[in-house]
Amino acid sequence: MKPLTITIILCLITVVPFSLATAAGTPSADVVVLTAADVQDAVDIEAAIQAATAYGTRPGTVILDGSRGPFIYSGIDHTINIFHSNISLRGVRGAVLPGGVFFDDLPADNILIENLTFSCLIDHDDCLTSWGEHRNVTLRGNLIMARHFGIQVAQTQGWTITQNTVQAEGVAVHILEASEISVMNNHLSGNIPLQIEASGSCKAIQNAIQAGWQGILLAREAWGNKVIANSIMGVQAAGIALEPDTVGNKVHGNKVLCAAGSACLTVDISPAALAVNAVSGNQP
Repeated sequence: MKPLTITIILCLITVVPFSLATAAGTPSADVVVLTAADVQDAVDIEAAIQAATAYGTRPGTVILDGSRGPFIYSGIDHTINIFHSNISLRGVRGAVLPGGVFFDDLPADNILIENLTFSCLIDHDDCLTSWGEHRNVTLRGNLIMARHFGIQVAQTQGWTITQNTVQAEGVAVHILEASEISVMNNHLSGNIPLQIEASGSCKAIQNAIQAGWQGILLAREAWGNKVIANSIMGVQAAGIALEPDTVGNKVHGNKVLCAAGSACLTVDISPAALAVNAVSGNQP
């Protein structure tokens, strides 16, 4: 008679103080769902990112659910810090956040932020800000309201900014010392809604722009960018302005409507800059 062998299996159960679900088809990517009742300040959303990504060891998704009303931060931290890669931050049911997002100076690539409203009008000059290399970032379908910069992308490459509404008192989208940034099919408003500065190989295509002073500014040696088929209105100075040291940019097929009583320029460019940039088919 064979001896009876009993195998004991110990199961470790981890209790996580959020609603966790598994994303369909991606069993390694956990999903954390938060409502306004779960959040006191941005630190709680950062904790949800830690839980969803297992502290940055796997892809993760945080869903901010507006069904319990707008998120209200009673704490002092109003900015969500992004410090891991492979994060999706999504809004559902009209989620509204009283602050913005800052990309830390840590590796953080493959980020999606979509369908959220960010209100950065009280004690926040800028709303979504990234300095340093954070690649393959997509901002899609968000409403962003800011005092100074709505979106500021600096010293990186490979971003997609699409289908957003960005309202800023200063610059709606500021691209600085960056490359391969696509700004397409957005609604942008501000004193200068789009500024591409010291940057190259970027695209600004089919955006609807409400400008206070200039619509799109190519500044400080901006090179090789494409500004195509944008609709720009409310302009005081120029629909599109190129500073004298810009080179190799294509500005084509844009429509510009001056502010009432203003004799604005469709494209403001010096003769020297016109010789080294391709400017054609733009309409007042």
